[in-house]
Amino acid sequence: MSCKIKVFSHTIEQNSSGKELQCYLIGMKLNDYLNNLPSDYQDYDIQRGIVRNNYLDNIGKDIIKGNHLPIITLTTDSSIDKENDLIEGFKILDGLQRTFRIHQLYLFLKKISEEEIKNEIFDVVKSENKNDFRRKYRSEWKLSDEFSYTVLEARNIVETFINYRKELVPNNLLDIFDREQWFEVWENLLIEDEIRKMILLNAGHKPMNNYHQLELLFLNQLSLIKKEFSKIEIVRGKDMSTLAYAKSRKKHQFYFAHIIETILSFLNEDVVTLNSSLIQSIQEGDDASIRIQENPEIISETINFLLEFDDILDSQFGNEGTKWIAKDTVLTAVVVAISRKGISYKDFIELLNKYPNKLNVEGFNDWRKTLDISSINIGKHTKETVILGISDFIENHNLINWKLYSGGLND
Repeated sequence: MSCKIKVFSHTIEQNSSGKELQCYLIGMKLNDYLNNLPSDYQDYDIQRGIVRNNYLDNIGKDIIKGNHLPIITLTTDSSIDKENDLIEGFKILDGLQRTFRIHQLYLFLKKISEEEIKNEIFDVVKSENKNDFRRKYRSEWKLSDEFSYTVLEARNIVETFINYRKELVPNNLLDIFDREQWFEVWENLLIEDEIRKMILLNAGHKPMNNYHQLELLFLNQLSLIKKEFSKIEIVRGKDMSTLAYAKSRKKHQFYFAHIIETILSFLNEDVVTLNSSLIQSIQEGDDASIRIQENPEIISETINFLLEFDDILDSQFGNEGTKWIAKDTVLTAVVVAISRKGISYKDFIELLNKYPNKLNVEGFNDWRKTLDISSINIGKHTKETVILGISDFIENHNLINWKLYSGGLND
Protein backbone atom coordinates (compact mmCIF):
# COMPACT_ATOMS: atom_id res chain seq x y z
CA MET A 1 0.00 0.00 0.00
CA SER A 2 1.31 3.45 -0.95
CA CYS A 3 1.54 6.55 1.24
CA LYS A 4 1.25 10.12 0.01
CA ILE A 5 4.36 12.16 0.84
CA LYS A 6 5.99 15.55 0.29
CA VAL A 7 9.64 15.53 -0.81
CA PHE A 8 11.55 18.42 0.76
CA SER A 9 15.15 17.61 -0.13
CA HIS A 10 17.43 14.99 -1.67
CA THR A 11 21.08 14.01 -1.18
CA ILE A 12 23.48 11.37 -2.54
CA GLU A 13 26.46 9.72 -0.87
CA GLN A 14 28.73 6.79 -1.71
CA ASN A 15 29.23 3.66 0.36
CA SER A 16 32.60 1.94 0.85
CA SER A 17 32.13 0.05 -2.44
CA GLY A 18 31.46 3.20 -4.43
CA LYS A 19 27.71 2.60 -4.81
CA GLU A 20 25.54 5.73 -4.78
CA LEU A 21 23.06 5.88 -1.89
CA GLN A 22 19.97 8.04 -2.35
CA CYS A 23 18.38 9.79 0.62
CA TYR A 24 15.21 11.92 0.76
CA LEU A 25 13.84 14.22 3.43
CA ILE A 26 10.07 13.83 3.26
CA GLY A 27 6.87 14.68 5.09
CA MET A 28 4.12 12.09 5.66
CA LYS A 29 0.90 12.20 7.65
CA LEU A 30 1.42 10.38 10.94
CA ASN A 31 -1.83 8.44 10.55
CA ASP A 32 -0.74 7.26 7.07
CA TYR A 33 2.56 6.12 8.54
CA LEU A 34 0.85 4.17 11.33
CA ASN A 35 -1.71 2.58 9.02
CA ASN A 36 1.04 1.39 6.66
CA LEU A 37 3.41 -0.05 9.25
CA PRO A 38 4.28 -3.67 8.42
CA SER A 39 2.62 -6.04 10.89
CA ASP A 40 6.07 -7.26 11.95
CA TYR A 41 7.71 -3.81 12.00
CA GLN A 42 9.29 -4.38 15.41
CA ASP A 43 10.80 -7.75 14.43
CA TYR A 44 13.19 -6.38 11.80
CA ASP A 45 16.42 -8.39 12.25
CA ILE A 46 18.82 -5.48 12.67
CA GLN A 47 16.73 -3.76 15.34
CA ARG A 48 17.14 -4.35 19.04
CA GLY A 49 14.00 -5.16 21.02
CA ILE A 50 11.66 -2.65 22.63
CA VAL A 51 13.24 -1.23 25.79
CA ARG A 52 11.76 0.61 28.75
CA ASN A 53 12.62 4.31 28.85
CA ASN A 54 10.77 6.84 30.98
CA TYR A 55 11.27 9.67 28.51
CA LEU A 56 10.01 7.64 25.57
CA ASP A 57 7.12 6.31 27.63
CA ASN A 58 5.87 9.91 27.88
CA ILE A 59 5.93 10.52 24.13
CA GLY A 60 2.15 10.07 23.99
CA LYS A 61 1.70 13.32 25.90
CA ASP A 62 3.89 15.15 23.37
CA ILE A 63 1.74 13.93 20.50
CA ILE A 64 -1.48 14.93 22.24
CA LYS A 65 -0.05 18.40 22.91
CA GLY A 66 1.01 18.72 19.27
CA ASN A 67 4.73 18.95 20.07
CA HIS A 68 7.31 18.33 17.35
CA LEU A 69 8.70 14.79 17.13
CA PRO A 70 12.28 14.06 15.99
CA ILE A 71 12.85 12.75 12.47
CA ILE A 72 12.33 9.01 11.96
CA THR A 73 14.73 7.27 9.55
CA LEU A 74 13.38 4.66 7.14
CA THR A 75 14.73 2.46 4.37
CA THR A 76 12.79 1.20 1.38
CA ASP A 77 13.61 -1.56 -1.12
CA SER A 78 11.73 0.27 -3.87
CA SER A 79 12.37 3.71 -5.30
CA ILE A 80 10.26 6.63 -4.16
CA ASP A 81 7.67 7.57 -6.79
CA LYS A 82 8.74 11.19 -7.23
CA GLU A 83 6.22 11.95 -9.98
CA ASN A 84 3.24 11.03 -7.81
CA ASP A 85 4.88 11.70 -4.42
CA LEU A 86 4.36 8.16 -3.11
CA ILE A 87 6.35 5.76 -0.94
CA GLU A 88 5.71 2.04 -0.61
CA GLY A 89 7.10 -0.68 1.65
CA PHE A 90 9.43 0.74 4.27
CA LYS A 91 11.39 -0.49 7.31
CA ILE A 92 12.56 1.49 10.33
CA LEU A 93 16.28 2.23 10.69
CA ASP A 94 16.00 4.73 13.53
CA GLY A 95 12.86 5.51 15.50
CA LEU A 96 11.57 2.05 16.41
CA GLN A 97 11.18 2.91 20.11
CA ARG A 98 9.23 6.09 19.27
CA THR A 99 7.15 4.35 16.62
CA PHE A 100 6.22 1.55 19.01
CA ARG A 101 4.90 3.98 21.62
CA ILE A 102 3.09 6.14 19.06
CA HIS A 103 1.47 3.00 17.64
CA GLN A 104 0.35 1.85 21.10
CA LEU A 105 -1.20 5.27 21.75
CA TYR A 106 -2.99 4.98 18.42
CA LEU A 107 -4.36 1.54 19.36
CA PHE A 108 -5.49 2.79 22.77
CA LEU A 109 -7.34 5.80 21.37
CA LYS A 110 -8.87 3.68 18.64
CA LYS A 111 -10.05 1.23 21.29
CA ILE A 112 -11.76 3.80 23.51
CA SER A 113 -13.17 5.66 20.47
CA GLU A 114 -14.94 2.54 19.26
CA GLU A 115 -16.35 1.48 22.64
CA GLU A 116 -19.31 2.91 24.52
CA ILE A 117 -17.04 4.03 27.36
CA LYS A 118 -15.64 7.02 25.44
CA ASN A 119 -17.93 9.52 27.22
CA GLU A 120 -17.81 7.77 30.57
CA ILE A 121 -14.02 7.44 30.74
CA PHE A 122 -13.51 11.19 30.37
CA ASP A 123 -16.20 11.97 32.94
CA VAL A 124 -14.53 9.66 35.46
CA VAL A 125 -11.18 11.42 34.99
CA LYS A 126 -12.81 14.85 35.30
CA SER A 127 -14.03 13.85 38.75
CA GLU A 128 -10.36 14.00 39.79
CA ASN A 129 -10.77 10.97 42.02
CA LYS A 130 -8.05 8.57 40.92
CA ASN A 131 -9.57 5.76 42.96
CA ASP A 132 -12.78 6.00 40.92
CA PHE A 133 -10.81 5.43 37.73
CA ARG A 134 -8.84 2.58 39.27
CA ARG A 135 -12.00 0.87 40.54
CA LYS A 136 -13.83 1.34 37.27
CA TYR A 137 -10.98 0.19 35.02
CA ARG A 138 -8.97 -2.01 37.36
CA SER A 139 -7.51 -4.31 34.68
CA GLU A 140 -4.76 -3.44 32.20
CA TRP A 141 -5.62 -2.17 28.76
CA LYS A 142 -4.38 -4.89 26.41
CA LEU A 143 -3.45 -3.20 23.14
CA SER A 144 -1.53 -5.98 21.38
CA ASP A 145 0.02 -9.36 22.09
CA GLU A 146 3.16 -7.65 23.43
CA PHE A 147 1.87 -4.52 25.11
CA SER A 148 -0.66 -3.21 27.61
CA TYR A 149 -1.24 0.16 29.21
CA THR A 150 -1.41 0.09 32.99
CA VAL A 151 -4.45 1.71 34.57
CA LEU A 152 -2.27 4.68 35.56
CA GLU A 153 -0.88 5.09 32.04
CA ALA A 154 -4.39 4.99 30.58
CA ARG A 155 -5.59 7.63 33.05
CA ASN A 156 -2.64 9.91 32.26
CA ILE A 157 -3.44 9.80 28.55
CA VAL A 158 -7.10 10.65 29.13
CA GLU A 159 -6.13 13.42 31.55
CA THR A 160 -3.72 14.95 29.02
CA PHE A 161 -6.55 15.20 26.49
CA ILE A 162 -8.74 16.98 29.03
CA ASN A 163 -5.97 19.44 29.91
CA TYR A 164 -4.60 20.18 26.43
CA ARG A 165 -7.00 19.02 23.66
CA LYS A 166 -10.45 19.36 25.16
CA GLU A 167 -11.89 20.23 21.74
CA LEU A 168 -11.22 16.66 20.53
CA VAL A 169 -13.01 14.95 23.43
CA PRO A 170 -14.61 12.46 23.05
CA ASN A 171 -15.35 11.97 19.35
CA ASN A 172 -12.22 13.18 17.55
CA LEU A 173 -9.36 11.70 19.56
CA LEU A 174 -7.61 10.24 16.51
CA ASP A 175 -7.30 13.71 14.95
CA ILE A 176 -4.01 14.14 16.83
CA PHE A 177 -2.45 11.84 14.21
CA ASP A 178 -3.66 14.02 11.33
CA ARG A 179 -0.36 15.88 11.30
CA GLU A 180 2.78 15.90 9.23
CA GLN A 181 5.79 13.96 10.47
CA TRP A 182 9.26 14.31 8.97
CA PHE A 183 11.18 11.27 7.76
CA GLU A 184 14.60 10.57 6.27
CA VAL A 185 14.27 7.79 3.69
CA TRP A 186 17.15 5.79 2.21
CA GLU A 187 16.53 3.87 -1.01
CA ASN A 188 17.73 0.33 -1.80
CA LEU A 189 20.41 -0.01 0.88
CA LEU A 190 22.45 -3.19 1.12
CA ILE A 191 22.18 -4.92 4.50
CA GLU A 192 25.75 -3.79 5.30
CA ASP A 193 24.76 -0.17 4.64
CA GLU A 194 21.63 -0.51 6.77
CA ILE A 195 23.66 -1.85 9.69
CA ARG A 196 26.29 0.89 9.48
CA LYS A 197 23.59 3.56 9.28
CA MET A 198 21.74 2.15 12.26
CA ILE A 199 24.84 1.89 14.45
CA LEU A 200 25.72 5.50 13.57
CA LEU A 201 22.18 6.72 14.23
CA ASN A 202 22.15 5.01 17.62
CA ALA A 203 25.54 6.39 18.66
CA GLY A 204 24.04 9.35 20.51
CA HIS A 205 21.15 7.45 22.06
CA LYS A 206 21.01 5.04 24.95
CA PRO A 207 24.01 2.84 24.08
CA MET A 208 23.31 -0.18 21.94
CA ASN A 209 24.99 -3.03 23.78
CA ASN A 210 28.17 -4.48 22.30
CA TYR A 211 26.62 -7.92 21.81
CA HIS A 212 23.89 -6.46 19.62
CA GLN A 213 26.39 -4.40 17.61
CA LEU A 214 28.61 -7.44 17.04
CA GLU A 215 25.61 -9.46 15.87
CA LEU A 216 24.63 -6.73 13.42
CA LEU A 217 28.06 -6.68 11.80
CA PHE A 218 27.78 -10.41 11.01
CA LEU A 219 24.04 -10.59 10.46
CA ASN A 220 24.47 -11.75 6.87
CA GLN A 221 25.94 -15.00 8.26
CA LEU A 222 22.93 -15.74 10.47
CA SER A 223 20.61 -16.91 7.70
CA LEU A 224 23.38 -19.14 6.31
CA ILE A 225 23.84 -20.82 9.69
CA LYS A 226 20.11 -21.41 10.15
CA LYS A 227 19.78 -22.78 6.64
CA GLU A 228 22.72 -25.20 6.88
CA PHE A 229 22.31 -26.36 10.49
CA SER A 230 18.77 -27.31 11.45
CA LYS A 231 19.84 -28.63 14.89
CA ILE A 232 21.17 -25.32 16.17
CA GLU A 233 19.11 -22.72 18.02
CA ILE A 234 20.60 -19.23 17.72
CA VAL A 235 19.84 -16.79 20.54
CA ARG A 236 20.01 -13.08 19.68
CA GLY A 237 21.10 -10.42 22.16
CA LYS A 238 17.87 -8.49 21.65
CA ASP A 239 15.85 -11.54 22.73
CA MET A 240 17.78 -12.67 25.82
CA SER A 241 20.49 -11.26 28.05
CA THR A 242 23.78 -13.13 28.46
CA LEU A 243 22.93 -13.68 32.13
CA ALA A 244 19.56 -15.28 31.34
CA TYR A 245 21.17 -17.38 28.60
CA ALA A 246 23.92 -18.62 30.95
CA LYS A 247 21.31 -19.73 33.49
CA SER A 248 18.93 -21.41 31.07
CA ARG A 249 21.12 -22.70 28.22
CA LYS A 250 20.02 -25.95 26.57
CA LYS A 251 21.96 -28.31 24.33
CA HIS A 252 22.52 -26.97 20.79
CA GLN A 253 21.54 -23.46 21.89
CA PHE A 254 24.17 -20.79 21.20
CA TYR A 255 24.38 -17.05 21.69
CA PHE A 256 25.03 -15.55 18.26
CA ALA A 257 27.63 -13.07 19.53
CA HIS A 258 29.47 -15.92 21.28
CA ILE A 259 29.76 -17.76 17.96
CA ILE A 260 31.39 -14.72 16.36
CA GLU A 261 33.68 -14.23 19.36
CA THR A 262 34.68 -17.89 19.14
CA ILE A 263 35.61 -17.64 15.46
CA LEU A 264 37.56 -14.41 15.95
CA SER A 265 39.40 -15.89 18.94
CA PHE A 266 40.36 -19.01 16.99
CA LEU A 267 41.65 -16.96 14.05
CA ASN A 268 43.56 -14.54 16.28
CA GLU A 269 44.94 -17.32 18.53
CA ASP A 270 43.96 -15.06 21.41
CA VAL A 271 40.79 -14.41 23.37
CA VAL A 272 38.76 -11.63 21.79
CA THR A 273 37.38 -9.19 24.33
CA LEU A 274 34.05 -7.75 23.29
CA ASN A 275 34.21 -3.97 23.70
CA SER A 276 33.77 -0.81 21.64
CA SER A 277 37.35 -1.08 20.32
CA LEU A 278 36.61 -4.52 18.88
CA ILE A 279 33.42 -3.22 17.24
CA GLN A 280 35.35 -0.34 15.69
CA SER A 281 38.16 -2.58 14.40
CA ILE A 282 35.61 -4.89 12.76
CA GLN A 283 33.83 -1.94 11.15
CA GLU A 284 37.18 -0.75 9.81
CA GLY A 285 37.89 -4.22 8.41
CA ASP A 286 40.32 -5.97 10.73
CA ASP A 287 42.04 -9.06 9.31
CA ALA A 288 40.08 -11.73 11.19
CA SER A 289 36.66 -10.27 10.40
CA ILE A 290 37.55 -9.99 6.70
CA ARG A 291 38.60 -13.66 6.72
CA ILE A 292 35.22 -14.61 8.17
CA GLN A 293 33.33 -12.63 5.53
CA GLU A 294 35.45 -14.04 2.68
CA ASN A 295 35.58 -17.65 3.91
CA PRO A 296 32.13 -18.89 4.93
CA GLU A 297 33.59 -22.38 5.47
CA ILE A 298 35.10 -21.02 8.70
CA ILE A 299 31.55 -20.48 9.95
CA SER A 300 30.51 -24.03 8.98
CA GLU A 301 33.59 -25.60 10.56
CA THR A 302 32.97 -23.72 13.80
CA ILE A 303 29.27 -24.61 13.99
CA ASN A 304 30.04 -28.28 13.32
CA PHE A 305 32.61 -28.20 16.10
CA LEU A 306 30.29 -26.44 18.56
CA LEU A 307 27.50 -28.96 17.99
CA GLU A 308 29.85 -31.95 18.37
CA PHE A 309 31.54 -30.41 21.41
CA ASP A 310 28.12 -29.76 22.94
CA ASP A 311 27.08 -33.39 22.39
CA ILE A 312 30.26 -34.65 24.08
CA LEU A 313 29.88 -32.33 27.06
CA ASP A 314 26.27 -33.43 27.48
CA SER A 315 27.12 -37.15 27.26
CA GLN A 316 30.10 -36.90 29.64
CA PHE A 317 28.93 -34.27 32.14
CA GLY A 318 25.18 -33.85 31.64
CA ASN A 319 23.65 -30.48 32.44
CA GLU A 320 26.90 -29.22 33.98
CA GLY A 321 28.59 -29.76 30.63
CA THR A 322 25.81 -27.96 28.80
CA LYS A 323 26.07 -24.95 31.11
CA TRP A 324 29.89 -24.95 31.00
CA ILE A 325 30.03 -23.35 27.55
CA ALA A 326 27.21 -20.90 28.22
CA LYS A 327 29.81 -18.25 29.07
CA ASP A 328 32.07 -16.81 26.38
CA THR A 329 34.98 -16.76 28.84
CA VAL A 330 35.11 -20.57 28.63
CA LEU A 331 34.17 -21.07 24.98
CA THR A 332 36.64 -18.56 23.54
CA ALA A 333 39.45 -19.84 25.77
CA VAL A 334 38.89 -23.43 24.63
CA VAL A 335 39.29 -22.53 20.95
CA VAL A 336 42.33 -20.34 21.66
CA ALA A 337 44.06 -23.36 23.21
CA ILE A 338 43.15 -25.48 20.18
CA SER A 339 44.42 -22.82 17.79
CA ARG A 340 47.69 -22.22 19.64
CA LYS A 341 48.45 -25.95 19.72
CA GLY A 342 48.06 -26.07 15.96
CA ILE A 343 45.42 -28.79 15.88
CA SER A 344 42.07 -28.78 14.12
CA TYR A 345 38.61 -28.83 15.66
CA LYS A 346 38.28 -32.39 14.38
CA ASP A 347 41.51 -33.43 16.16
CA PHE A 348 40.24 -31.99 19.43
CA ILE A 349 36.91 -33.83 19.15
CA GLU A 350 38.81 -37.09 18.55
CA LEU A 351 40.86 -36.49 21.71
CA LEU A 352 37.69 -35.90 23.75
CA ASN A 353 36.21 -39.17 22.50
CA LYS A 354 39.44 -41.10 23.03
CA TYR A 355 40.03 -39.70 26.54
CA PRO A 356 36.55 -39.13 28.01
CA ASN A 357 35.78 -37.08 31.10
CA LYS A 358 39.27 -35.53 31.21
CA LEU A 359 37.88 -31.99 31.00
CA ASN A 360 36.69 -32.44 34.58
CA VAL A 361 33.83 -29.94 34.39
CA GLU A 362 32.75 -30.78 37.95
CA GLY A 363 36.26 -29.97 39.15
CA PHE A 364 36.17 -26.71 37.19
CA ASN A 365 32.97 -25.64 38.95
CA ASP A 366 34.38 -26.62 42.36
CA TRP A 367 37.57 -24.65 41.66
CA ARG A 368 35.66 -21.58 40.55
CA LYS A 369 33.66 -21.52 43.79
CA THR A 370 36.92 -21.08 45.73
CA LEU A 371 37.89 -17.87 43.92
CA ASP A 372 37.73 -14.53 45.68
CA ILE A 373 36.10 -12.48 42.94
CA SER A 374 36.71 -9.25 44.85
CA SER A 375 40.48 -9.61 44.45
CA ILE A 376 40.78 -10.78 40.82
CA ASN A 377 39.42 -10.07 37.36
CA ILE A 378 37.25 -13.18 37.24
CA GLY A 379 36.76 -13.12 33.48
CA LYS A 380 40.46 -12.80 32.68
CA HIS A 381 41.40 -15.33 35.37
CA THR A 382 38.91 -17.86 33.97
CA LYS A 383 40.12 -17.43 30.39
CA GLU A 384 43.78 -17.88 31.33
CA THR A 385 43.01 -20.95 33.42
CA VAL A 386 40.93 -22.59 30.67
CA ILE A 387 43.62 -21.95 28.04
CA LEU A 388 46.28 -23.59 30.24
CA GLY A 389 44.05 -26.50 31.26
CA ILE A 390 42.89 -27.32 27.73
CA SER A 391 46.46 -26.94 26.41
CA ASP A 392 47.70 -29.49 28.95
CA PHE A 393 44.92 -31.92 28.01
CA ILE A 394 45.84 -31.61 24.32
CA GLU A 395 49.50 -32.33 25.11
CA ASN A 396 49.25 -34.96 27.84
CA HIS A 397 45.64 -36.25 27.75
CA ASN A 398 45.45 -36.14 31.55
CA LEU A 399 42.54 -35.24 33.80
CA ILE A 400 42.64 -31.44 34.13
CA ASN A 401 43.40 -30.17 37.63
CA TRP A 402 41.85 -26.72 37.29
CA LYS A 403 43.18 -25.53 40.63
CA LEU A 404 46.72 -26.15 39.42
CA TYR A 405 46.31 -23.84 36.46
CA SER A 406 44.76 -21.06 38.49
CA GLY A 407 47.99 -20.95 40.52
CA GLY A 408 46.24 -22.12 43.68
CA LEU A 409 47.96 -25.47 44.19
CA ASN A 410 51.17 -25.13 46.16
CA ASP A 411 52.06 -28.73 46.95
